[in-house]
Amino acid sequence: MDPFDVSDRNSWYFGPMSRQEATEVLMNERERGVFLVRDSNSIAGDYVLCVREDTKVSNYIINKVQQQDHIVYRIGDQSFDNLPKLLTFYTLHYLDTTPLRRPALKKEEKVIGKFDFVGSDQDDLPFQRGEILTVIRKDEDQWWTARNSSGKIGQIPVPYICQRL
Repeated sequence: MDPFDVSDRNSWYFGPMSRQEATEVLMNERERGVFLVRDSNSIAGDYVLCVREDTKVSNYIINKVQQQDHIVYRIGDQSFDNLPKLLTFYTLHYLDTTPLRRPALKKEEKVIGKFDFVGSDQDDLPFQRGEILTVIRKDEDQWWTARNSSGKIGQIPVPYICQRL
């Protein structure tokens, strides 16, 4: 099995999601060691590493800690300079019953433009009414990150799109 790319944050970081949502995603996976990283719902700025074990999902809090002039990420008694280094460590070491094997699969969400959006900022992703876009991240209530059919990525205004079935 090929190792996953720890530097591809989009593959393993699922952003804000509840413990229940993470459990549902991971229990739909067949193999142990499938994981995702989500935002902590109880401590702002911290993360949770959720891992599919044999018959359950384990949740490990990752504390983001300021140490002198830099930030470290702490899980248990281990500290790391960044999240990719933490994930790399746990591909070689067991958390509980398994090392990390690969990120959980993300369900691709498509949306369709309800109106033309020209965009006014360089981070915006202009689109036409009827154009199909792939949601990458739901950053805020009113602005999401999406990709168009030619692969360009940018911000889209949620009121300008419809959810696709």
